[in-house]
Amino acid sequence: MHHAALSSRPSEPQFATDLGAQVRWMVSAGVQEARLELNPADLGPIRVQLTLTAQTADISFAAVHHATREGIAQALPVLRDMLAAQGLQLGQSAVGGGQSGGSFGAPPQQGARPSSAPRPGPAGGAGVAATGSARLAAGRGMLDLYA
Repeated sequence: MHHAALSSRPSEPQFATDLGAQVRWMVSAGVQEARLELNPADLGPIRVQLTLTAQTADISFAAVHHATREGIAQALPVLRDMLAAQGLQLGQSAVGGGQSGGSFGAPPQQGARPSSAPRPGPAGGAGVAATGSARLAAGRGMLDLYA
């Protein structure tokens, strides 16, 4: 696993470029998992899982702190452009919460960030709407739906 530190805060414009540079390095070095430390440290680390298939990069990000997750979600368009410059397409992406020592085990799910919009249920009708409760994806510690 790759370990690195980002000097910018998730709320700063430079954060997207710094995060993108780390992901770009992961792609070029063939690294699939990374732990990125933030400044200040209380914003927690970011765990990154990268899967390359042909010319597509699927990426999962896990961060405990809400502000960090928001910064990652806002950085996705910049990340998409950086990958495109390398001839790659950003496929599935996920931004969720998780324990800093937790592990990834499942492939990323479609979508850049959790949504409060209703999701289709098993019968194709309206599913769970935002009710203030969170549902965790099995074994990953990532939020699937939150209010």
